[in-house]
Amino acid sequence: METRDNTGTADFGLGLVVGHLDRDALLDVAYIAWTSSIFLNQGNGRSEVAWTSPSRIFVEGAALVDLDLDGDLDAVGVSRTADPLVLMNDSNGRFTQGSASPFFVGPPPMGRLVITGDWDGDQRADLLVTGASTEQPLLFLRDGSGRFVDVTTTHLPTIPEHIHDVEVRDLDGDGDVDIVAAVINGYDRVLLNEGTGRFGEVPLRGPIGAHVTVALLDLNRDGLQEIFIGGYRTASHLWLNAGGGLFLDFSNLVSHMSSVVEAVGGDVDSDGRDDLLLIGGSPQSPIQLYRNVGGQALALVNNGVRHPPTFAPFSLYLRDMDGDRDLDALGASPSYNTNMRYWFIPNTTRHVETTFPARIGTLHTITLWGYPGQWVLPMISLRGARFDLGSLGVLGLDPTAMVTLPAHLLTSRTHAVTFLVPPGSLGVRLFTQALIVDPRVPEWTRLTNWMDDVIVR
Repeated sequence: METRDNTGTADFGLGLVVGHLDRDALLDVAYIAWTSSIFLNQGNGRSEVAWTSPSRIFVEGAALVDLDLDGDLDAVGVSRTADPLVLMNDSNGRFTQGSASPFFVGPPPMGRLVITGDWDGDQRADLLVTGASTEQPLLFLRDGSGRFVDVTTTHLPTIPEHIHDVEVRDLDGDGDVDIVAAVINGYDRVLLNEGTGRFGEVPLRGPIGAHVTVALLDLNRDGLQEIFIGGYRTASHLWLNAGGGLFLDFSNLVSHMSSVVEAVGGDVDSDGRDDLLLIGGSPQSPIQLYRNVGGQALALVNNGVRHPPTFAPFSLYLRDMDGDRDLDALGASPSYNTNMRYWFIPNTTRHVETTFPARIGTLHTITLWGYPGQWVLPMISLRGARFDLGSLGVLGLDPTAMVTLPAHLLTSRTHAVTFLVPPGSLGVRLFTQALIVDPRVPEWTRLTNWMDDVIVR
């Protein structure tokens, strides 16, 4: 399931959720499954485990939402067999387990997925829970005290089929958050928000089947979100958003995309057009990138996206995890045991990698990624920092202790530079980053990610 920041404060997913869990500008990861863990992003391709659950608790879907309205993201996990798991954040990414009952008027819900969105426009995240015993999704709005109230009977149409995946976005351009659902053996649904959290139904009357994933993307740059429905061992479907709640069947564009279990849309190559990232259901299935080449056409390309580890993921996301203002791939296979399977694949639109470890008295190699015609300016420092420079990205080096290496004009996608690791620096941390400048497109000027290596003998 794709994860999105729909209200500015909340994310949802299946087993894996992403959001700002501490006080820095980097996205962190919460893995909410049998053995839950919180990973705080250090910005250098590595994460720190900040919290792990002391016991195994069965959770299927999870969301990040500010439960107590204190300004930070808490976590809630649901299952079809027990009350929700609630993890309260102390604003620094340190969590303690709490009870769900104080946050709900009436019994807390059970289900397979919990989805967040500001349904009624009050700037507070509400909830949708799917996969309850009756299959009917449950809608919760906040009351005056901030507790969740079940308004399903008055605000949602009846949906008796099994909803397998959900995405939320403004689909009709009226400024409120709508819902699209992939349905198993039934018509997929668009639920259009009337503005107060009451939803009207627009069935997507295409062929029914095992529709297991939803991705939203603006295929033709008209500001409206198209709907991709991924089918497992059946054809996938694409619905062109014509505005006003009208969706046109353009499935001929994606009919060859079958056996899809996860899909996510986003501008992977930073060209202003949304692309489509897919993965199949077998452990050997590679990530497939379909690049938006214009004219409502998606072309399968090999753009440096590597294969994930050999297991079938339940989650696939596009988020900027390393602070360089491009979309990286993130995924997990929630397994109902203690084996954590969570992976991160950096986007090499603008990127830096280093040999590991850095050894005293040897040449240390920096590999720089960009595009031909761009200038790269490598930078090194023996001290790290965190400076959010807006559109330039996050500077991970201390500028008062920084040295710049000679700039280089790229003639291919990569370029390697070397420098001698200085003596007398044993045990010191070496930080590496680069600035990418495109003289043809000034707004493409960005900082890359940064690397953090410890100098050894």
